Amino acid sequence: QICIMNTCSRELSVEFGNPELTDTDDQDFEEEADVITNMDGKAVQLAIELLAHGYAKRHVSGNFNFKVTGAKINVSDDRVLSAACQLTFTVPPEACNTSGAMFGGNVPCITDIITTCLLIAADIKSKGEWVYSTTMALNSEFVRPSRADEEVIMQTGIEKYGKMMIFTYADYFLKDEDDKPNPLTGLYDCNLGKLLYRTRHQKYVTKLRLRREMIPTNRARAIWDELLVMLGKSKGLPVEAKNDNSTMLRSKL
Repeated sequence: QICIMNTCSRELSVEFGNPELTDTDDQDFEEEADVITNMDGKAVQLAIELLAHGYAKRHVSGNFNFKVTGAKINVSDDRVLSAACQLTFTVPPEACNTSGAMFGGNVPCITDIITTCLLIAADIKSKGEWVYSTTMALNSEFVRPSRADEEVIMQTGIEKYGKMMIFTYADYFLKDEDDKPNPLTGLYDCNLGKLLYRTRHQKYVTKLRLRREMIPTNRARAIWDELLVMLGKSKGLPVEAKNDNSTMLRSKL
C-alpha cells in the first residue's frame, strides 16, 4: 500500500527560550535568536505540507508524521549560505518488511522529500520563489535497521548551494525514551552510536522557477501564500492572499 505522508500535525515540539536565565542581556539575545529559528522550523513544516498536498507523486510507503523540532537557514541577500534542520518521525508498521525493519527504499525517498522541503524554505527566504532542482545523485548507507513504532531523529542540512549544484545531507538516529530535547534550543543531541542511516543528496539547479499559478491545488496555494508571508516575501501576492488568514483558509479547503 502506497500512502502519501501524513503531515496534519504542524505543532513544533519545542518551546524556545529559557525562563530560568538570569542575565537580562543574554536572555534577550537567546530569545531573539530562537524566534528566527522557530520561524525557519515552521517554514520547513509548511514546505512539507506543500509537497504533501500539492505534489501527490511524492510518496513514501507508510503513514509518516514528520514533526520539525527546529531549523536555521542562513541567507545573504538572494543567496543561501547554509541551512540545517532537525525533525522526528515514528516508523509506521506498514512501512516495514517481513523482518520487521523499515523497508530500505523509504530512506532515500524520505531524504529526497525532506531535503527538498528544506530547499523550498531556503529558496523562499532568500529569493521569494522556489528554484526547481533535480536529483543528480542520492547515496545511502544503511548502518542498522529501524523497526516499527521506533522514533527516529533526522538531521538534515544544506552544505553548499552553488550556481549549478546543491549538496545536501540527511542522517538518521534512533531516539530512545531517555532522549530529551535541549531546554534552550528544543533540539535533540544525536549520538553517533545510534546512527541508523547516512545519506547524501546532490541536486542540479534548473532554470525553472515555480510560480503561484503553477501550484496545482487551492490548499497547496494557500500554504504557499502562508510561506511567503511568514518569510517576508509577500510582494507580488494577490491582495486577498495577503489579507486573508491563510491558516483559516486552509482549514476550509
